[in-house]
Amino acid sequence: DLDDDLTTINDQELYAATFDGSAWGPLTRLTDDAVVDANPQLGFNPAGDFLLAWMRDGALVTATNLAVATPTTVATPAYSNSTADFRMATATDGRLALIWADASLGGSDLFAAFYDPIFGNWGAAKQLTFDDDTERDLTVDFLDAGSLMGVYNKVAIQVQTQQHTTLSGATVALAVPTPGTTDLAVFQYTTGSDVAAVAGSLTSDPVNPLPGTVATTTLSVINLGETTLQDIDVALYDGDPSMGGTELGRATVPGPLVGGATAAISIPWTVPSVVVPMDLYAVVDPDGLVADRDRLNNVLTTPLVLPDLAVTNADWSNPGGHRRTLVATVTNTGAVSSLPTVVTFRQGSATGPILGEVGLPAMAPYDATDLPLNWDITGLTGDTVQVHVMVDEAQATADLNRGNNSRSMEVVISGDDDGDGVTNLVDNCDGVPNADQLDTDTDGVGNPCDNCGTVANADQLDTDGDLAGNACDPDDDNDGLTDDFETTATGTDPLLADTDGNGTLDGAEDPDVDGLTNTQEQTLGTGPLDGTTAPFALTGLTVNAASAALTWPSVAGRDFTVWASDEPYGDTMTWTDLGPIPAGAGTTTFTDDGSLTGATPGAVTQRWYKVTIGGITTPTCGFLRLTLGANSQTLASLPVVPFSESVNDLFGHQLDGGFTSSEADQLLLLDPTTQSYERHWLFDSGGAYPA
Repeated sequence: DLDDDLTTINDQELYAATFDGSAWGPLTRLTDDAVVDANPQLGFNPAGDFLLAWMRDGALVTATNLAVATPTTVATPAYSNSTADFRMATATDGRLALIWADASLGGSDLFAAFYDPIFGNWGAAKQLTFDDDTERDLTVDFLDAGSLMGVYNKVAIQVQTQQHTTLSGATVALAVPTPGTTDLAVFQYTTGSDVAAVAGSLTSDPVNPLPGTVATTTLSVINLGETTLQDIDVALYDGDPSMGGTELGRATVPGPLVGGATAAISIPWTVPSVVVPMDLYAVVDPDGLVADRDRLNNVLTTPLVLPDLAVTNADWSNPGGHRRTLVATVTNTGAVSSLPTVVTFRQGSATGPILGEVGLPAMAPYDATDLPLNWDITGLTGDTVQVHVMVDEAQATADLNRGNNSRSMEVVISGDDDGDGVTNLVDNCDGVPNADQLDTDTDGVGNPCDNCGTVANADQLDTDGDLAGNACDPDDDNDGLTDDFETTATGTDPLLADTDGNGTLDGAEDPDVDGLTNTQEQTLGTGPLDGTTAPFALTGLTVNAASAALTWPSVAGRDFTVWASDEPYGDTMTWTDLGPIPAGAGTTTFTDDGSLTGATPGAVTQRWYKVTIGGITTPTCGFLRLTLGANSQTLASLPVVPFSESVNDLFGHQLDGGFTSSEADQLLLLDPTTQSYERHWLFDSGGAYPA
């Protein structure tokens, strides 16, 4: 201290003396500046050099072999008696540590910085203690190369209430921290390696990549240990790698990464062709090459390739009858399909009373749909009511951004919108003029607004939004199946068009895998779950000169339509409707005697038949009058089916091809492209026909 006045600190400078083996030399001044230079500490590195550390103007600095003109800053704690009283410890392998007390959120705590002799660098300062006490009078040393021990005075801080008088004469009570008891404390800190992924740093570009595209994922790696690291691998996985997740790509942090330092790394990768959201895992040091003391902080994960349901519009209309039709437009702007969920309508706010919920089926990417809710406003007062709409309130499906899941609208409920002289709040059809207020089914909804005018349905529930109320609608969800068939036959939900949420309407499903959809089974009257229904086809065709008899499987209570054509087989044939044919129990037979077709089978060269019901059509079958064989025999009728149609069922029945027994079991297959025929013979145990 140059002026021998310890209250002024900027004149404190460093001096050194050297020992030559027998005597000490004179003091030599090392620093000459206008800032404080205090508390020099010495240590050695493996090369035999010594490191000088000291407090210089609020910074802990070091210099090699007294080269104080170019010091290295280790840490920058605020200058105080505690920080100026720092200590340095030297390990046998040349590792160094600077330890000091400094202000913290808890009041005062111990901090340290570590020197790596291999790379010759200092790590960032790290906090060693976390308490409300004050640490001071520190002494430290290494027990071995990796374990640091320190002894210090630990002063408990107590809060006392003291009375003070203000300038105005008022007395106030203040909570004043004061030193309490002092204990002698010891700490032991083991140094080592700890590389980690920085929490919250995992991001991808684009934020929600599409399957099959290239994305780039970025994260930060931090060295929480005391040793410098380099060449740190980081790998990305589709799924948890410990559970078999697939590696997508990797990159390396070259380093060197000193203790406390972070480094950002970006990894490009190709998004798998997934149809459901994926969990992306980022793992630092995936092969375990670092002697890491904590591997739990090496992993980050985030969901990617997500659906993104958004309420893109909310609107309302006035259908009359003290009702408002609320409509929410929901769009999936995400990368994959969403799961089925619901849209919730609430009155007043996001936490207000629920007005109703509407089921939302699974939505493919970029799909949009309008979901209506019929709201009875009877009893409401005021001019307007706020309605809050939210999709997936229960978070039943993954979602990229829940911030776009809701929308609000103001719904007008007062006035006389239709100008019929009856105000909205008492008008039983306040969207359509009806001064007479006629309500045939007495359900409170006027006739012009009633979606089921013959059956009382005050709720006007219309699940599928087809303007036919559920009370009058045989198919409430518009999936092609009547509510009764869904309840008694398929077991599906009559109010949900896609009960299992797989993207296929219930009517288009084929649960018994018999080749017929549920809608076709409903039309035919067959069982949708028994798996035994034969394909809808002509199973018998018996022809002679006077008539032709067609047979097909059926369930009583249906009406079929038979069609006939005498033109050559092809896509442009003109068909004649032979009229509705009531179904028989088990099978139905229709006989063509010429009265409906204008000619008997024996009077035409060819005739084709098909049967339809409810949009379902049998394969086409028919007969030809041909001359075949060396004997030039004219066959009055020989049944024919085109190549493209199934003949399995026809082969199982007797085909009367002519007037002799040798012609009874013959069949022609027609190739309509070449207009050529193949002649087929059927054999039974008693027959012997030409090959």
